[in-house]
Amino acid sequence: MKVWLGVAVAAGVAGCGPVQNTAVDLASLPPGKALIILRVTEASPDSTFELSTYDPARQRMTSSPLSGFQTFNLADTSDQGFLWKQVDPGTYVLASFTHQHHWALCFAHQSEAFTVQAGQRLYLGTLDTPQFSQALSINVDAHGDRRIDARFLKHYFDGIPPVHTEMEKLPLNPDGTVMLSSTGSVDGVENAVMVPASFKPGYTLYGQPICGGYFR
Repeated sequence: MKVWLGVAVAAGVAGCGPVQNTAVDLASLPPGKALIILRVTEASPDSTFELSTYDPARQRMTSSPLSGFQTFNLADTSDQGFLWKQVDPGTYVLASFTHQHHWALCFAHQSEAFTVQAGQRLYLGTLDTPQFSQALSINVDAHGDRRIDARFLKHYFDGIPPVHTEMEKLPLNPDGTVMLSSTGSVDGVENAVMVPASFKPGYTLYGQPICGGYFR
């Protein structure tokens, strides 16, 4: 029996147009795909949280502008505070927290990574979003970066809290399925094994350090 779940998605380009409910089938993943689930302490308008494919042996993100990044829009949480995405199997690192596409915290120094297999439904834990909003605001003010330069996404690497997710007890239905929203649930969810991770930042063509980009 399939389980259908209502999930908020943006029409058209992310952040543009009205948000509406769409039915997404989470019971039968496409072949070779996995499901990752994240919870946030509160929705954060105009903010995103990015994951990247990751090579732990080389301590390097393996994503590119065309593939490897998974972005959660933190304004689109369900009424239970959850976000979820279908992804390719592999190892991922918690990469960055971005606000308004202009400023971002890069978790290069103290992060966490996890591995997900095809067919898995993996819960990453709860992300404390207010602490990252506060840390980003402090960095922007400290560097005098309130003036926006639309050409660049400004990344900050120092003086930020280490990214960490809390594995709290998930809201369960009587049948043991996980209640991701009031309109539906999904079964077979496992807790991710989160391990400490770090990675080297990349650079823009102008030599500015960023999460990802060109590596030296």
